[in-house]
Amino acid sequence: MAKSETSFPQRLQKVKRLVIAAASFTPAYEPADSGLLLPAVTAAIANAAPLNDAVATAITESSAVVQERVAQIILIKARATLLLNYIKSNPAWLPSFARAKILADAVRDMRPKSQAPLPQPRSTQSYSDVAQNWRSLIALAIGLPGFSPPVSNPYLQPAALTATLTPLTTLNAAAAANEETLSTLRQQRVEAYDGPGGLQEKFKGLKQAIRGQYGHTSIQFKQVKGLGW
Repeated sequence: MAKSETSFPQRLQKVKRLVIAAASFTPAYEPADSGLLLPAVTAAIANAAPLNDAVATAITESSAVVQERVAQIILIKARATLLLNYIKSNPAWLPSFARAKILADAVRDMRPKSQAPLPQPRSTQSYSDVAQNWRSLIALAIGLPGFSPPVSNPYLQPAALTATLTPLTTLNAAAAANEETLSTLRQQRVEAYDGPGGLQEKFKGLKQAIRGQYGHTSIQFKQVKGLGW
């Protein structure tokens, strides 16, 4: 089962509490396994701790790009409707209208799903398809004989239409890169927590070493007995 984001810092704190407790024991904590010496456990903590901040930062950056991309998709959907209506208004362009409608519908059917507090991204391929369909619709429109929207409608000017493509393409690339970075960091964190020599191994080993050294009815073990991973 996947761990929640909040569980990682919580478990980190549990290991720290265990280390603090062991460091205070009299007689001194002396495990048989050198891998459970307090410096070794502290090193595992130092390895895992920065990954929590790194993952949090990556999530924030990814969410920001997702929000920007959703906004750009909403804008493009509105422009696609305006453009389709303009094409439909000229009887001379009706032979191209069916194709234009297919492309416009493909763009407008890309409805970004929102889930509080941030919109959730669809696959990069889906957004890439939207960009390609919008690009094709623009090319079709600009290529129509006599395509010359009135100046009073600046959104339908060829330059304005084309200008909407760059942000979406840039955001698609940024989203893909962010997703890859976040995935890598999450995997590194899982390994730091649950992999060989990770926090879970250190936590359980340290707790068992305390029990083995001082006894299960000892004051020392009773101090940490209630700590669970």
